[in-house]
Amino acid sequence: IDTRLELARVYFYVTEYDLAVEQYQAILAENESDPDALWGLGDTYRVMGWTAEALPLVERALALQPDHPYAAETLRQLRNE
Repeated sequence: IDTRLELARVYFYVTEYDLAVEQYQAILAENESDPDALWGLGDTYRVMGWTAEALPLVERALALQPDHPYAAETLRQLRNE
C-alpha cells in the first residue's frame, strides 16, 4: 500500500488525476479505512472540482486520524469553496 500511496501522490503532482484516483480507489478496495488514501482521494477530487465527493472522504480521514497532517487543511479548503 505504501508504494501505491506514493504512486498516487506522484500522479497527483503531475496532474494525472484520473490515475491518482485509480490508485487511491485500489488502496481503499483493500482497506476502506486507510486515512491517507481517504484524504488523498478526497484531495484529488477537490482539485478536480468534485467537492461533494471530496468532503465525506476528508471528513472520514479526520475521524480515523484526527491529527492527520493534511486533512484538516483540506477540509477547510473544501468548506470555503
